[in-house]
Amino acid sequence: MGLKKIGRNDPCWCGSGKKYKKCHIDRVNETPIQEWEASKLMRNKFARKLCSAPKSLHKECANRIVKAHTVPKSSSLKAFAKDGHVLGLKISLESFQKYGGKLQPELIGINNASTFTGFCQKHDDQLFSCLEKEAFRMTDKQCFMLAFRSFAREFYTKYSLADSYDLNSSLDKGKPIHRQLEIQELAFLMNVGAEAGVKDGIFHKGKFDRCIANNDYSDVRAVVFKFQEPFPVQVSGSVNPDFDFENKKLQDLSDLEKNPDILSFTSFFDGSNGYIVLSWLQNCHETCKELVMSLINKQKEHVSTYLLQYIFSNFENFFISPDWWSCVSQKDRNKVIEMSHHNVDPYIDPHGNHISAKLLTTTLPDPMSIDYVNWCP
Repeated sequence: MGLKKIGRNDPCWCGSGKKYKKCHIDRVNETPIQEWEASKLMRNKFARKLCSAPKSLHKECANRIVKAHTVPKSSSLKAFAKDGHVLGLKISLESFQKYGGKLQPELIGINNASTFTGFCQKHDDQLFSCLEKEAFRMTDKQCFMLAFRSFAREFYTKYSLADSYDLNSSLDKGKPIHRQLEIQELAFLMNVGAEAGVKDGIFHKGKFDRCIANNDYSDVRAVVFKFQEPFPVQVSGSVNPDFDFENKKLQDLSDLEKNPDILSFTSFFDGSNGYIVLSWLQNCHETCKELVMSLINKQKEHVSTYLLQYIFSNFENFFISPDWWSCVSQKDRNKVIEMSHHNVDPYIDPHGNHISAKLLTTTLPDPMSIDYVNWCP
């Protein structure tokens, strides 16, 4: 970058828009941000309180913002918790440092697992009562709300990450020049993805909000995998599918001019049966349909394994049965850690390698049935 040639009044090399003399000229001598302080500041960024209900409903919001569970606690998490805990990823500076940059599943109390402060008490209850208080019957509204809840949490996370750019870029204080370059590059890459996610989220939220405002959920499309028992990994997440289960590229996520299609992926237990639900809105149908068909074309006895690999390769809001994990081989555990790492590492080019071949050998329940909501394969 030729840092030695930068003049005091030139724009700083980091892209902040400030003059070099007002930004990085003496950064190496600045007081470093302590790890505990950075962790606290980061937690605060991801703890903002808001209601993700449509704006047209905000006048009805309750004063209290709740810690909303994206994976139900009373049925799903309790179904396989051990001593009130499940295994999940802790996205924090401490965890990255603890495991050498590769996250590993850690024990999390079920009161905190899968929560985010993204809905007021009234709308959390009102919008999702069809899931929490009714038997799952694959209705349009239930499949829609599964999609919306997963999407709302993802949108919340992207917004929080975008809001963390100033913090991430300040972590180079007191560091030598080569580390400043590395930290600024990482902060920039993370921010590009987060800003794109916010832009796309605004687009898709408009479509979700219109359906809710009109009380019309017929726009939803879904495929439902039903199991006799809880699936050993519970998840709630939203993703832009870029590769299918044959490693075929579905959409180019590097094209920031387009709003990529999104898919919501949820697994849960209703007290009697386990479910994995892939859901989306009509405007995303062609991409999501192609993804699903590439899965259905796999050998029937391997479908659960491919679903599991998709979870680990695309989401971080997943929770694992401790008893099941204790029976997973070290070889499979290492593969899970690699999949999860590839999902959060901005330096790794996107690929479908982790979902296009059967990589895990662990035992999983097979689906009892596969049902399609508002479409036919």
